[in-house]
Amino acid sequence: INTRLLNADGVYIDGLNADEKPSEHVSQHSNMFPLALGIVPAAQRASVTAKVKELKMNVGMVTVLFLVRGLGEAGEGEHLVELFTNAEWPGWAQTIALGGTATWESWIANTDGNSQSHAWGAAGLDGYVRYILGIKPTKPGYEEVQIKPLAFGEKLPSAKGTIPTDRGDISVSWNRTADRYTMTVSLPANVTSSVHLPKGSSASNTVRVDGANVVGVEDAGYLRVPIGSGAHTIERMLAP
Repeated sequence: INTRLLNADGVYIDGLNADEKPSEHVSQHSNMFPLALGIVPAAQRASVTAKVKELKMNVGMVTVLFLVRGLGEAGEGEHLVELFTNAEWPGWAQTIALGGTATWESWIANTDGNSQSHAWGAAGLDGYVRYILGIKPTKPGYEEVQIKPLAFGEKLPSAKGTIPTDRGDISVSWNRTADRYTMTVSLPANVTSSVHLPKGSSASNTVRVDGANVVGVEDAGYLRVPIGSGAHTIERMLAP
């Protein structure tokens, strides 16, 4: 894919013609899939991400999961919130603005005869769980999870939610102000987690876990700390 489908602009084309000459067309689909699946070379990540963002919401229900994951895996928290909340674009916010009370089979189901209560559209919830709450399983059966909410700027200062797993409910609540990030996490028995909090501008790597100071491990703009089962409060001062 990377050898034959990346063009000179550093984005993915739709495919090859019958004569094996590259297509001149560049779609959101052809770029969001490699981004979501983690196969974009480092040198092209910025250009591929920019193309996906430029096209806003240009996919339907069958593939929208991969648009959400592509943006999430690229760390594009602010644009992801825009995807969920901008009623000017095709998407869930526009469905609500048009009077929808459930997810639809297409973005224009109110006019094209498709179902106005369809499970495909609920794929967006995956993005809420993985990138807004930040819960992602890293071992089968949620034996181990990563909790890493993305950064959302002023678009989203807090979030909370609970997801069911075979081991029990996992709950996350987080709140960010200019100088402090606070997270509460509840993990069921036999579950461990690697929790990521923003590092901020503070030179210290100190994180408070249940009232005790621990040193977080730096990880691409985050500080990572381990926790086990039970209820925990985790705090990070973002400024000196």
